[in-house]
Amino acid sequence: MITDTLINTYMTNYQGGPSTAALTDGNEIEWMIPPDLTSLPTADRLYNWAESIYSDLFPNHPTSQDVFGYYARVYENGNALGEQDDHIYFYDGNSITLVGTVDDFLPDAMAAGF
Repeated sequence: MITDTLINTYMTNYQGGPSTAALTDGNEIEWMIPPDLTSLPTADRLYNWAESIYSDLFPNHPTSQDVFGYYARVYENGNALGEQDDHIYFYDGNSITLVGTVDDFLPDAMAAGF
């Protein structure tokens, strides 16, 4: 069953936008056109993937932003993911930990559709 929540989740996770079309009977239908995922910054693709797997660590899909030189997402629970020079970092509210490189995680993210 497709619900508003499911559609909103899709729009948030995949950054797709709604499109409408007029039907021959005068009604309109609305559907989602997914973006070209390769047009997203690679770090955003990895963040979206991490959020889909570790939703307790990375809730609510915040907007990515520059944070002290890191391209990062800061989550409401105090955690953060950041990318700098193709390295991915995790911040748990106390310390920053290097968790790997973009190349370490990108194949898995791509295989999962991100």
